Amino acid sequence: MEQEILYVSTDNLLSDVRTIIDSARTKAYAAVNVALVERNWLLGKRIAEEELQGENRAEYGANVIIRLSKDLTDEYGKGFNKSNLYQFCEFYKSFPEIFHTACGKSAILLSWSHYRTLLQVYDKKARDWYMQEAISQTWSVRTLQRNISSQYYYRQLQSQRKDLVEKEMLESIIMQSLDELYSKDKFLIDNKVAERDIVHRFAHYFENYMVNTNISLYNVDCEYNRSGYEIKQIDGSHIYPDFILHKRGLNKDNLLVIEFKTWWNPDNNSDIDKI
Repeated sequence: MEQEILYVSTDNLLSDVRTIIDSARTKAYAAVNVALVERNWLLGKRIAEEELQGENRAEYGANVIIRLSKDLTDEYGKGFNKSNLYQFCEFYKSFPEIFHTACGKSAILLSWSHYRTLLQVYDKKARDWYMQEAISQTWSVRTLQRNISSQYYYRQLQSQRKDLVEKEMLESIIMQSLDELYSKDKFLIDNKVAERDIVHRFAHYFENYMVNTNISLYNVDCEYNRSGYEIKQIDGSHIYPDFILHKRGLNKDNLLVIEFKTWWNPDNNSDIDKI
């Protein structure tokens, strides 16, 4: 139901006028928010449809974004850079049912800032849970961000499904860390820096997302593989993984091992053997 502007008539004229003004502001803000969410969703829908036209969809989609960003920025100014357009597209793909039709009944219950924050969560079950909690508990954007960053969803489920939840949590942290890497360190990737530089940036973001989770007692290391004074072994082999989530000084509790490979370096047998 559309929110109405409140009208009150009491013995206090100033108080009545304040109520009308504040109510009108609230209604105006809500209307602007709905329009902003709908605009961004429709932009994402149209861009996603265009991406399907090319044979090499990834390359074609990237070129579409580059051209469109330039044209829109020239005409409308700020707000349509490449990152934003990618975000609009991801918004549509992550919330395809937010509108029943292009101009149909709206299911918008959160602000654009809420939805933008929810895009950090790649696990659909977790994302849907955060969305419903934000709606039912009227979370502010700051509260939503804090709960996502602290892996609140996974901590809620941890006591019930420990092994499965731990796996889902790790997958979510990996995806969020990669997202930060691509958004904040694109310069490094575009300039094809050394692989270890990429790994260290990823590890930095990963470690930040670990805070206040049940895996925060583990250590994050890059090209590190020692058990006390001895080289730590995995399946009998002395190897130095690019990234390892483990407990230092032990030859067990290797929770996660990742081997990175940059696309600008050719494959070699040592990397394949290490994997």
